[in-house]
Amino acid sequence: MELTVMQLDKNDIQIYLDILIERAKWLEHINQPMWNIENLSPANFKKVYPNQKPYLIYASENVIGGFILLENDTFLWNKEENNQSAFYIHKLVIKPEFSGLGYAEKSISLIKELAKKEGISYLRLDCYDDRTYLKNLYERCGFCKKRLTVMDDGIGLQSYELLL
Repeated sequence: MELTVMQLDKNDIQIYLDILIERAKWLEHINQPMWNIENLSPANFKKVYPNQKPYLIYASENVIGGFILLENDTFLWNKEENNQSAFYIHKLVIKPEFSGLGYAEKSISLIKELAKKEGISYLRLDCYDDRTYLKNLYERCGFCKKRLTVMDDGIGLQSYELLL
């Protein structure tokens, strides 16, 4: 099935947040929590990601997921990296009923195309270091490990980068 991505008007962010909330609840249910549901309100989301560009992923007419792009990310990336032409992918989500069908990989391919059209040199993202399935996905999509950051609470965050 052919996928497309469309930038979402920030006023319609709740469509995307509902998908994230649904997935966050599912991840909690399987004891792999990822996103704090309390932070997925429009007001909190805007505070955490003030300059985000939200996108929805479509298969035909159906919304199957979404993601946000940032032009800089100072949480895990240094000043030099943030001065480079890069998109930082955050909160890539596919609805549970569409999982396992290759849509995440196809979505990353569309993000690559979008970035190239914008003249972007790098795609960057991160995930919890214990999420083997995400790390395998990112590496299959051509991302290379950049560094592991261990947070004060002992959680490891693996950063990935792709030169376009």
